[in-house]
Amino acid sequence: MLALPAESVSEADVIAGILALMRERTGYDFSSYRAQTIRRRIRNRMISVGIHTLTDYLVHLKSVETEALELLDRLTVKVSHFYRNAHTFDMLREEVLPGLYRRFGGPLRIWSVGCARGEEPYTLALLLEAAGIPGTVLATDIDEAALRAARRGIYLRDALRELPESLIGTGLEPVPGDERHVRVRPALRRRVHFQVHDVTGTALPLGTTDFHMISYRNVLIYLQREVQERTLLQMRAVLRDGGCLCLGEAEWPPPSVACSLSPLPQRSRLFEAIAAEPIA
Repeated sequence: MLALPAESVSEADVIAGILALMRERTGYDFSSYRAQTIRRRIRNRMISVGIHTLTDYLVHLKSVETEALELLDRLTVKVSHFYRNAHTFDMLREEVLPGLYRRFGGPLRIWSVGCARGEEPYTLALLLEAAGIPGTVLATDIDEAALRAARRGIYLRDALRELPESLIGTGLEPVPGDERHVRVRPALRRRVHFQVHDVTGTALPLGTTDFHMISYRNVLIYLQREVQERTLLQMRAVLRDGGCLCLGEAEWPPPSVACSLSPLPQRSRLFEAIAAEPIA
């Protein structure tokens, strides 16, 4: 790899070198992510290891074999809990999922994109279970370590802070001898299938077709605009007309995708998939 001495290169050059080494060491390409997000997370990791310059951190990354995995964990930082943004899940529970079941019958097929450690896909499976709706959830993420944690299905009780009390017993149970954690019940685990997938790549996950709902929440905000558009177009292509796309609270589809989506009411980030209308 090209040496990057501090006195002759810019910050962007050093970060490019870090990302190239990450691609070589881990196989993951973060070049499609927003530069500001990447820079902030690299610097956050630098603080953890007591390194003050990007150039010194690149040297550290080259010399310490395990550092790539530590940085990968930081670049794919996971912040989630069950029923996150309760207003959205209330709408899914009360209107959207029952409506999809009435429209299409079962089983429903749902894709949870960027699923982190599994809180969202298990919440979606829990809503299906509580309503007696047959269906499964494909849950994908770039981070294999996060998916291993998701498959274990064990969470701190604090992860349930927004989950309605009436739903907790439906899908979760105490961990024997451990008052701090709960675990996902077997019936719920069987509804969720986890798969490693990099949403910024060009290939779709195995079995990705004909979904009734896609949840793509709080991922777009980390991606460059052209990647946002490309990934949304891919997802719209495998979402059935009449199905539902769910985005994060601060996200909105670009015009090339919005023309085939109709926003649902109540200021949500829920959209019904419709036949595309030409852009004026």
